[in-house]
Amino acid sequence: MTVAEFKSELETFLQGLRAHQAAWRNAQGWSLSGVKRQALEEQAHRLARHLGRLRPYVYHFIGAPLWVMHVPAVPGATWNALDAAVGPIDNPLVKGSSMDRVVSKLNELMGRLDGMDPAEELGSPVITPKQTPVGPPQTPPMYSPGPQATAPDPPSPAAPPVAAPSTPPEQPLTLDKLSLGELFAGLRRLSIPAAITVFGIIVALIVATARIVDWMDQRAMDAIRDSVRVQQRVIDAERHRGDSLAAALTRRTGKKP
Repeated sequence: MTVAEFKSELETFLQGLRAHQAAWRNAQGWSLSGVKRQALEEQAHRLARHLGRLRPYVYHFIGAPLWVMHVPAVPGATWNALDAAVGPIDNPLVKGSSMDRVVSKLNELMGRLDGMDPAEELGSPVITPKQTPVGPPQTPPMYSPGPQATAPDPPSPAAPPVAAPSTPPEQPLTLDKLSLGELFAGLRRLSIPAAITVFGIIVALIVATARIVDWMDQRAMDAIRDSVRVQQRVIDAERHRGDSLAAALTRRTGKKP
């Protein structure tokens, strides 16, 4: 098949799909009579047969994965837009969005063909193996005007590994938390040189503590002595002042006639 022949058949298919799309949209919201339903189904059947001839060439330009659609609100419900566009008419959400996607993509393909040599041979099309179809949801979400379908979301990243619970840091051991029995029990488990070293440290601490206590007591005694001396000086000064006042009064009394 040449580019010109493929373009002509593709344009014929697009015209039929647009007519089917318009008739299907006009039928939405109304109860279909048997004649109208049969006419729509016959349109879909003719388009499906025509698509069967064109599909390998369409896949040559637009790969099969690019035709996969899904409804974000229904995880795992995917379908092929080409199949749904010419498929049953009872699922408005799937069929309406699929026809929009097919018309848009095939118009883009027509533009690509316009830039190619009409006499160029497309060669033997690559037949894509038939895969097990994944049907759309049996109970679709509530229909809203102009439904939009998007390409499948990328796979979610793997959950990070759960870290093992960390052991809480040990609390430091202080002397105020250590009883005398535990201290001696620990000393008994030490070797003789280590025990002698520990005892030497303890004795040195006791001696140093005693000296500090003696020094502080001596300082306290010196402070008390200094306080007593100051008080004694104050008392002596007051006594001397009293004696001076008494002597002055005595002299003044002796001078009176």
